[in-house]
Amino acid sequence: QPGIPDCLLSRGLGDVYKRQTMPDATAGLVFLEAMTSDMVGNIYVAGLVWGTVSFGGYNVATANGGGDGFVAKLDPQGNWMWANIFSTDPNSNGSSWMRGLDVDSGTGNVIVSGSQSGSTMFDNILLNNTDTEYVLANLDGFNGAVNWAESAGGIGTDIAYDVGIDMNGNIWQVGVTAGTFSAGGKSHQAVSQQDTVLVKWSTSATGAQVTNVKGLASNSGALSIPDDLAVTDSGEAVVVGAFIGTINAGNQKTVTAQGTNGDGFVAKIDANTNTEWITSVGSSANLDWASSVRENNDGDWVIGGFYGGTSSFGNNYITSAGGRDGFVAQISDAGSWDWVESIGGQYDDLFGDVAVNMTNNYSATGSFQDVITKGTCLLYTSPSPRDKRQSRMPSCG
Repeated sequence: QPGIPDCLLSRGLGDVYKRQTMPDATAGLVFLEAMTSDMVGNIYVAGLVWGTVSFGGYNVATANGGGDGFVAKLDPQGNWMWANIFSTDPNSNGSSWMRGLDVDSGTGNVIVSGSQSGSTMFDNILLNNTDTEYVLANLDGFNGAVNWAESAGGIGTDIAYDVGIDMNGNIWQVGVTAGTFSAGGKSHQAVSQQDTVLVKWSTSATGAQVTNVKGLASNSGALSIPDDLAVTDSGEAVVVGAFIGTINAGNQKTVTAQGTNGDGFVAKIDANTNTEWITSVGSSANLDWASSVRENNDGDWVIGGFYGGTSSFGNNYITSAGGRDGFVAQISDAGSWDWVESIGGQYDDLFGDVAVNMTNNYSATGSFQDVITKGTCLLYTSPSPRDKRQSRMPSCG
């Protein structure tokens, strides 16, 4: 397809092994949940740590048994520049966990999204919540200091995932609620096991305020899980994820899963939080999941995820080579599927993320077993299925 090179996975893998920069978790444990970069190539990562973890010469530690969230920065050469942890009082029966990142191109500050319960310090800012709530924080991109931190939620568990910022400084945050999410005079009450909730924030130098709450309602007994978010310069948001049952996205826009195992969904919300469209990816027999979204240079959208069996993308169909495979697809800004391609082999493969470069070419990351194919390329994990410690360069005919 246009914009997809034949050696999609192979071309990117040669650089991965040039430098491996990993945190030292010999005295703890670390989960990397989010990653982003700025215009000059600095890289930011976020997630959860237990115990003590070293990011180069920068140590973060928590005595909290539930672990705590962190953000760290690398320069373009892969050197750790700073790390910051958001520590929760072990006696407050809570924790923090960071799952989303973006960079404000106007200020260079880092926007971090996550969840928090108990008594958590964001540098000298205390957030105290009995239930698990959305957390949004602004960090100085140069040194990692917290400029401000806010929380929002309601009755029940509210878990925030990804985040995005538009050219006017407005921030979109996406997550889920299992109860009633209420903030800024707006609310959404889940009638299912779990609903997707988008929150829009206005910002200033000293903080942020919720200006709107948008719920994607699932029917009783169903659920939805958002996995990624992309925000346009003009303030529109596209969210992707997976769901069971039916999603009512408002504005008479609904979508129903083909089976009971779960389908992927893609929804576009305008700057006023009205739903423009919602569509699905799926099959009646397998779990299908849209896990990544990016806007291309033409204003259309590239979607990545995984599927099994034969799945439909509008009038486009793909069939896995065996087990669970990855996919890359393009959907127009009006919500019509343009094309889809499969990436995988005979065993289960995991999809990571998609990206779009300045020339409108797409890249994808993920993991696989044994051999996968893409176009005329074969990519191997090792010479022998019994020896996974070695790797081989791709073979392209």
